[in-house]
Amino acid sequence: MDVRKLCPMYGDRLAFFGNIDVMVMATNDRERIEEEIHSKFTAAMATGAYMYHSDHSVPPSVSLETYRFIAGCVDRLGRYA
Repeated sequence: MDVRKLCPMYGDRLAFFGNIDVMVMATNDRERIEEEIHSKFTAAMATGAYMYHSDHSVPPSVSLETYRFIAGCVDRLGRYA
């Protein structure tokens, strides 16, 4: 399931957790990763009830440098106003 579809339907009654695609993380492509995080944060945070997490265990193909980039994106994009 995708939070971009679920939040408009159930966001007034449910909190959401995760849903950041590890297959996108595994590409180590910063542009794709930032778009994945941004698009899902935008939808999920609109309801006021979302916590960041990947959709599965992070695979070893995700470099430490990439995961640090992900953490930076989460810090920058994941703040409620």
